[in-house]
Amino acid sequence: MTGENIKKFPGIKINNFYIDYYLKSQKKNNINTFTTEYMKNEQFTAEERKDGQRVFLKDGQVRVAINTNKSDSVTDVDFFQQNQKNPHQKAFINSNGNIQMLRYFNVKKKIIVKDEYLDTELMPFILLKFDKKGLCSSYEFVNEKKQKFYSQVDLYEQWFSKVIKDDDYIINLNRHFDIVFRQKRNVDRIFLM
Repeated sequence: MTGENIKKFPGIKINNFYIDYYLKSQKKNNINTFTTEYMKNEQFTAEERKDGQRVFLKDGQVRVAINTNKSDSVTDVDFFQQNQKNPHQKAFINSNGNIQMLRYFNVKKKIIVKDEYLDTELMPFILLKFDKKGLCSSYEFVNEKKQKFYSQVDLYEQWFSKVIKDDDYIINLNRHFDIVFRQKRNVDRIFLM
């Protein structure tokens, strides 16, 4: 909505779910803080590979691998334990250089163990657990009373119901949320999803 349209609809507040409820600060590039803490005070050798990947080596072994897209923006970072060829952890990075999700792996079986969705302060707010086959088995809100969900729909309904009220109107650009927002609502606030 433009400023002109907002004037036509007084009393309506437009919210962006991501900005209003995910971002806890204006912090940018929290991947740098996370990686520095991961590396501690150890000495690493930095190397850039032909494919553009930047790696940090310790005793000739890759311990951190930074992956970028064609425009050289960091997309994800792999973290390796000593003597492991597969990462035990992967950080997915957004356009602000912040970690949106940390993925943990069983390095021997090469399967996902859990995903942690983080806010800008690197605090987890949603935890996804995976079974022995690497399939998502449960969803859980972190830092709240322990409440597990066994489907995405149940998770989203619970998560959104904390913020979105019956008289709110949702402009849903994420087709995954269609099932959650199928009822009609009266309009007082608008959320862009």
